[in-house]
Amino acid sequence: MIKTERQLSMAEEKLRQVHAATKKAAEAGAGIQEESLQDFAADLQREITEYNEIRRGEVRTFQVDGFSDLAKALIKARMTCRLSQADLAERLGVAEQQVQRDEAGGYERASLTRLADVAEALGYHLTGNLEPATPREPLTEEELLIPPMGHSQ
Repeated sequence: MIKTERQLSMAEEKLRQVHAATKKAAEAGAGIQEESLQDFAADLQREITEYNEIRRGEVRTFQVDGFSDLAKALIKARMTCRLSQADLAERLGVAEQQVQRDEAGGYERASLTRLADVAEALGYHLTGNLEPATPREPLTEEELLIPPMGHSQ
């Protein structure tokens, strides 16, 4: 995932290089190599397109299907707000390096309070459901029976 303008520039340069290598592979008749390069170019182009759409504000809501998606969503929200990591750090009252570490590590070491603070600083809130990872069968009537109080058997 592209997170910064610098990473965008690097991805665009890499895409140019991959296109040139793809052309050479096609001219040399290296079909498998050409196909691999085309797949890589398509992945790079998707990331570049996603970054640009987010930065232009065309995408403002981000799907979160699990805890690991939350980090990506927070980074995308920061980009949508057109904030640098330094800007977010200032809003949070922390050092820029803290935001860099949080984002680089996928917010894995961040507390729930920190995650909520980041969302709030960006003007976002999290909505959704907490669901069991595996469905549980409903309790049977027998399992629901509670023994009467004060009776010992």
